[in-house]
Amino acid sequence: MHKDFSEWYSTTSFGHDRETLPLRWKGVEAALEEISVATAMELVQTVYKWPLKPSELLVSFQQHFKDADEMFLSSGNDKEVQVLAGCVLAMLCVDDEHAMPEAALAVLTASACGSLDQKTSIDLVGMAKNRILIDGANARKRPANKDFTNHTMKKGFDTAVAALAESLTIENAAETFKSMGAHITSLCNSIQSEFKLHLTIMTNTITIQDEELQTLWWVIGKRSGVWDAKFDDISASTRPLLLGYEYSKLTTAQSVEPPSLQAVLTQVGIDGNEVTIPDAVNTCGVEILRQLLSTDTIICPTIFPIHDAIRRALETEAEASWIPVWGKVSGIEAEGKYSSLDLAIQFYRELKLQELLAE
Repeated sequence: MHKDFSEWYSTTSFGHDRETLPLRWKGVEAALEEISVATAMELVQTVYKWPLKPSELLVSFQQHFKDADEMFLSSGNDKEVQVLAGCVLAMLCVDDEHAMPEAALAVLTASACGSLDQKTSIDLVGMAKNRILIDGANARKRPANKDFTNHTMKKGFDTAVAALAESLTIENAAETFKSMGAHITSLCNSIQSEFKLHLTIMTNTITIQDEELQTLWWVIGKRSGVWDAKFDDISASTRPLLLGYEYSKLTTAQSVEPPSLQAVLTQVGIDGNEVTIPDAVNTCGVEILRQLLSTDTIICPTIFPIHDAIRRALETEAEASWIPVWGKVSGIEAEGKYSSLDLAIQFYRELKLQELLAE
């Protein structure tokens, strides 16, 4: 049981006795063993929305706790389900064995620049930020110089030949060749696996180094290749979305998020100027919005609030009529202002999550 589980779960007000806690943890462990990305996305929506909306994924999630404790309620315990969903998401952020970058990113994007609070007292946003930092730093660690393993077949060969030396028969000879063949196959598989591992590490390192180099030229050149304009010539209102989008294309999904994200975006002219999401979206214009939203984009107002705003803006040709509906569905104040940097990071994360979910 995780050391903080009792604290996470203590916010439920159902008067459970001491026997309940290990049963709930058993359900959490069962859920973690079978967790899918789709279920994790459902759990993120669960902790951010009230009242809960029934779904097959949520019912399957609850079944883990029903299997662990037949007294677990099948209905009327939505608050407890929310807390348990938060507990599983917390484990996906803090536990290296079950770490899921998609879940961490979704927790952050659903918070909409930190303006929306999830419905449990668990600090999921803080955990998610820490997970992203750890994954980003680990992905960028230079691999240590490590020699290949010195594989040997002497022991296996000696054993096989010894059996033949005891009795030189056709049957023993055939068995010896068969045994030596198995050893050779095993040795080749071991060498191949180790070589593949080293090659993967080297390829990932080169990919990230190339990404860092391209980012450096992008920052030094002070010019957008995607939008064919100097950074300073892009309006301050649209800069968070346009340059956040362009930077997402310069980075790889496998590294989730570079630790230098804020620093890079600041260097390209995205500062603390405040702007509302509707203004940032509508100012882009219909043609640019179409480029920002691909045909296979996953739309979920909770997890992808900016993508949902763009979709609704396109439906109305960027007229203001989409704004009230979007605000009601997303839960975000349409007049709420965010720093350009926070908005760029929000859109960047939504785009990276889109990439991960598309894999």
